[in-house]
Amino acid sequence: MHYATDLATNAATLTALGLASFGLHGLDPVFGLSIGIYVLYSALRIGREAVELLLVRGVHGLRTRQSGQVIGIQLHIELDDELELLQAHHIAVTVEQRIRDRWPHSDVIIHQDPASLGVDEAEPGPTSASS
Repeated sequence: MHYATDLATNAATLTALGLASFGLHGLDPVFGLSIGIYVLYSALRIGREAVELLLVRGVHGLRTRQSGQVIGIQLHIELDDELELLQAHHIAVTVEQRIRDRWPHSDVIIHQDPASLGVDEAEPGPTSASS
């Protein structure tokens, strides 16, 4: 997003300079306002993603495996108990995307646990079958 903002700013500046050379001087404020709105939108979006990632209280149960070219990654994220389901889902999707950005050919499974459960209750151990 940072690079897109830089690109948009530079493109708008060059366009405004080009238009000014043809006598269209009044468009500078329009380009400036457009860039300002885009920069504000970008900053709010980046800030929201950063805050959402801070809502991940902990990570446990990390398991990885590899099958051919595919890396399997499974983990539990501990989230605030009061989060709405849609917020928790969005945080998990953001975490998953960050993992896929680093390991593009990965199969990611994320379990969402309430932070109040703690690791012992959130991740049950293996069960044994009784006869």
